[in-house]
Amino acid sequence: MRAAQERASRLAALSSISVGADEDGDAAGDGATRIEGGAAADEPAGERVSLEALGALKVPLTDLIKVRLRRDGDGGKIGRYVVLRLLGEGGMGSVFAAYDGELDRKVAIKLLRADSISGPFDRSWLLGEAKAMARLSHPNVVQIYDVGEVDDHVFIAMEMVQGVTLRSWLKGARRRWEEVVRVFVEAGRGLEAVHNAELVHRDFKPHNVIVGDDGRVRVLDFGLAHFGASGAADPSLSVSSGSSRTIVGTPAYMAPEQLLGVDVDARSDIFAFCVALYEAAFGVRPFVGKDLRSIVAAITDGELQPPPAESRVPARARRAILRGLRAVPSERWGTMGELLAVLDQNPWRRRALALVVAATVAVVALGWSLQRQRALEAEREATRCGDGAPLVAAVYDVGRREAVAAAFAATRRPFAADASAAVQRRLDAYADELVAAYRGTCEEHRGGGLTDNLYERAQICLDADLLALGALTGVFAEADAKVVEDAVKALGSLPRIDACRDRAALALQVRPPDDPEVAAAARGLREALAGRHAALIAGKVAECVGDLAPLHDQIRALGYAPLVAEAASARGRCEELVGEFEAAERHFLEAMSEAIASDHAPVAAEAATRLIRVIGHRRGLLAEARRWGLLAAAMVRRRGDLPEEVARVESSLAGVDLLEGRPEEALGRYDRALAGFEAAFGRSHYETLAILNNRGAALHALGRHAELRANLEDAAARTRELLGAHHPSLSTILSNLGNSLLRDGDTAAAIAAQRDAIALQEELLGAEHVDLSTLLANLAEALSYAGEFDEAEATFERALRVREVALGDDHRSTADALLNLGNFYLVWREDPARGRPLLERALAIYRRHLPADHPRIGTTLALIGRADVLMGKRAAGLAGLEAALTIVRQGKGLAEDDAELRFFLAQALWERPKERARARVLAEAAATGYRAAGPLHARHLAEVEAWLAARPSI
Repeated sequence: MRAAQERASRLAALSSISVGADEDGDAAGDGATRIEGGAAADEPAGERVSLEALGALKVPLTDLIKVRLRRDGDGGKIGRYVVLRLLGEGGMGSVFAAYDGELDRKVAIKLLRADSISGPFDRSWLLGEAKAMARLSHPNVVQIYDVGEVDDHVFIAMEMVQGVTLRSWLKGARRRWEEVVRVFVEAGRGLEAVHNAELVHRDFKPHNVIVGDDGRVRVLDFGLAHFGASGAADPSLSVSSGSSRTIVGTPAYMAPEQLLGVDVDARSDIFAFCVALYEAAFGVRPFVGKDLRSIVAAITDGELQPPPAESRVPARARRAILRGLRAVPSERWGTMGELLAVLDQNPWRRRALALVVAATVAVVALGWSLQRQRALEAEREATRCGDGAPLVAAVYDVGRREAVAAAFAATRRPFAADASAAVQRRLDAYADELVAAYRGTCEEHRGGGLTDNLYERAQICLDADLLALGALTGVFAEADAKVVEDAVKALGSLPRIDACRDRAALALQVRPPDDPEVAAAARGLREALAGRHAALIAGKVAECVGDLAPLHDQIRALGYAPLVAEAASARGRCEELVGEFEAAERHFLEAMSEAIASDHAPVAAEAATRLIRVIGHRRGLLAEARRWGLLAAAMVRRRGDLPEEVARVESSLAGVDLLEGRPEEALGRYDRALAGFEAAFGRSHYETLAILNNRGAALHALGRHAELRANLEDAAARTRELLGAHHPSLSTILSNLGNSLLRDGDTAAAIAAQRDAIALQEELLGAEHVDLSTLLANLAEALSYAGEFDEAEATFERALRVREVALGDDHRSTADALLNLGNFYLVWREDPARGRPLLERALAIYRRHLPADHPRIGTTLALIGRADVLMGKRAAGLAGLEAALTIVRQGKGLAEDDAELRFFLAQALWERPKERARARVLAEAAATGYRAAGPLHARHLAEVEAWLAARPSI
């Protein structure tokens, strides 16, 4: 009796170690590598989730609105405003077009993310500042209408302006100086009004000025300003200084004091205004460089390129602009009005200006100025060899570090403190290594160890690493619970800095475009891509398709092949994570093509490796996946056989081995992959955890359960070491360990491990979270083997209820829970009448969501057929079993499941004398299947062989 229960339980329990997890920790099925009793090992990650479910998961309101807009075209309401469409996004939130029904007008709604106002700056301060902005009314400033709160988010309703940005206006046609100065004077009037309200804009640039269709010019996006008089804390985190203060702005337009983290005032806005006007007047920016590092150095050192002599800009205006660009604030214009008086060519204002200038010059401290010049010269000398400290500090300094810690703490997740500590250690080490690499490559170049060509490539490589660091810390500084959970994994995406000092790798480094305009555009697009890629690998998956598709199109339009390859690879990675596997394959192929054409070896190697998983693990085309494995290995060899890249190829091919039923080969590959990752990163790295979990799949298939348990215990120890004792990944490993203990017959220890896993998940996610359902099913199975049928039944029912509430009655995962409960009634309660209706419901859902020959449909048909046989409906039961066998013959299921079905059908057919010959054939095939399934099934093989021995051959 017990042997029959065990066989039938295995047939329905969906219990196996899921395989195919990659360095992202994403299994071939449902996004995590598990040994589980109730989860769908091959469930797509791209299932449609209801808005109600997203709300239950505490998805930010901004993301809920964007999902609703993309799905239904209806964004709902923010306060009394009906959301019409998304206008744009920034670091602190999103801007939506909306309709005010009370006043019958369209407005723009800036919805600030709840996590963007955590930490040292509180909500009441932000609301107070927004209300102060609302009191500012000026024809050249976008009007604020309303300020409020909704669902823990602050929103600002403002004037909807039809027009184009000043940047687009300048590019749209050839503009005469008189036109340019008129528009800038109007923008300057708006900036002057901001200053008069005791605010500092701090991010003035052409993108933040609108030239309306009505001809009026308006300054906008001064919501990140701060009270100049009060000295209130600044909530923005756009750029960080070398001090403990966090600063905001766009580096190319920022004043030296802003870049250095010194106090700013209206004169800092004047500097930004003059940068923009210089660019508009002369066609180039005043401070130039080949990369961000050199631009920042030019600004802080005051190295301004002279304006072209042939310009038609009046000399008076030229002098005014240059004065606004001086490095020392006291040497610039004292107020915006003084500058505008000169630009507007008003003689009365100029005479008044002369008096102000005389007074200003009289109080300039000459000694301080000389001291400052000496300090700047000393700094230039100290950094002449490319010390990266100032540039690294611009993206990761004390202020950014504190912002990351505050954002993690604000999530209040039990694992946040451990994650924060691990992240800070890694980021600090990475920043230090990057600083040292900048200096080291420069010294090697000066000493003759690097040619000019290799040195330039090294600088490009290090600048790319810096960009990745800035993008990732930017995401961390606005972290939500999902980002915190995935933070340590995301750190693994940071590029290897030592590759920038490897001559072989540098020789393969792609060069920027020769055309300066194309190069500038590529830099901007690459920065945007880095930000979206950082968000993706940090766990912000839901919006990645919508974010990456338009950016990918922009990059294609530019036509710079290496960047096209990078964008296509990022887009494919996003689509793989959300379950759009055919689209992912298409974009990885595009990445391969563009990377090979442009000799972009790293992307070619990555894309080929990911194609193994998408084509093999996800789509089941195993022979084709092996061909991609050959190409991936060749690409990795060309890169110098970096141990982590070799390991990723080995791991991906190991998943193919498992799916082909070759666990011994898979185990060897996983062992080599584990050694490669440990050689590259050491014992405690996120990718080693994924390999250990998948290595367990091979051990499970081989029946080597003692080794499997040791493997899982090692994984648990490394997880605690790397992620802490409260991370969600630990609950999965504990549940896997429980299943391993159960298969060894230690039901008491198995039940204890499953209870520990559930307790940890409940602490993290609450008692009704959908992720609990898999662990509950695992516990229920262990309780069934222990004979605790009442608690097992209640636990299976709870798992079903959790999925129904979270996912709905028609979700595929709900069908899995129905299947488990139906199997429990059929096998353990020996009550097929109660089990059959549940199995019928599961079958109906599967048929709506899965292909007709899917193994899950075969499993369900087999159980329904068994129920019918036990209920005396032999003809119907045999028909169901035959239908299940037809699916099993496709060869897509597990060998033990195939054997299980054939043996039960053989037993049922033996009752019909005319079918006994076929029954023996089926039983013999079952024995062959159990032999192929490995030592774990030796008992079941013995049972089949005994059955055959007791029945004479026919």
